[in-house]
Amino acid sequence: MNRLSILLACVLMLTPFAAFADNQDEGLYDPVAPKGSAFVRFINADPSLAKGSIPTANGKAYDEVSFAEVSPYYVFPKGELKTAFADASTATPLEEGKFYTQVLRADRIQTLNDVAENTNPNKAQVLFYNLSVTSEVSLKTADGKIAITPEPVKSGGVSGRALNAVKLSAAVYGGEAKLAPVEPLILERGKAYAVVVMSDADGEPKVVSVASRTDTTK
Repeated sequence: MNRLSILLACVLMLTPFAAFADNQDEGLYDPVAPKGSAFVRFINADPSLAKGSIPTANGKAYDEVSFAEVSPYYVFPKGELKTAFADASTATPLEEGKFYTQVLRADRIQTLNDVAENTNPNKAQVLFYNLSVTSEVSLKTADGKIAITPEPVKSGGVSGRALNAVKLSAAVYGGEAKLAPVEPLILERGKAYAVVVMSDADGEPKVVSVASRTDTTK
């Protein structure tokens, strides 16, 4: 057998194993968001829908979102996004690479432009949303001595800040009054987090804190 024949025989023997290895890799990793994508998540801030509602976007249904629940970011192509959430609907233009939060609140959908992604890998990004009936609230350290958000956040607004990787003990304040504690967050470098204050059916503050994530599988 000459060298060419031996080489061809080796290739034929190795090819099935290479194909098997490729097949084994399938499903191990989430798909990468395609170029031109925007990212949208949903928050149910309507206490009358405590059992939840299923948002649909561009005709596709996503996971049910209960009151005070924050969904992952989902991937959408840039351009107009048509959303329905409970009895409300809206159309929103999406820009490539931008992150948005759509909030079901007071029988309507409000779209918030989340602040730019954290570009410092040594910092964690914290977004603070005021979806409560209180006109202005601030995110401060638990003792109220240090403001985490640069300015008070008006009702229906969002603010963000990059922080060091620490265990964050915080609280929501209305002026100098402490309204509600925030469940401690262990901030990790390069990751993003959301602290959301809403109002329950009695008008009392309800605070949730989550690590933000993107679901590219849906």
